[in-house]
Amino acid sequence: MHSDKFEGALDAFLESPEYDRVEEAIYQLARAAFEAGWNAAGGEKATDGGKIVEIIRNSEN
Repeated sequence: MHSDKFEGALDAFLESPEYDRVEEAIYQLARAAFEAGWNAAGGEKATDGGKIVEIIRNSEN
């Protein structure tokens, strides 16, 4: 169990723009790994350039 100071710092990090960037990078890595496995297993390839969703970022960040 961690201290209240640690938990507060973690909560602040999870709410920060830095964590948003980390979370996006982890998602992109997981998606690329899944796609590689999908393709290696003979799954059908995307015909629209591979985009499933487009992430629109808030210009204020």
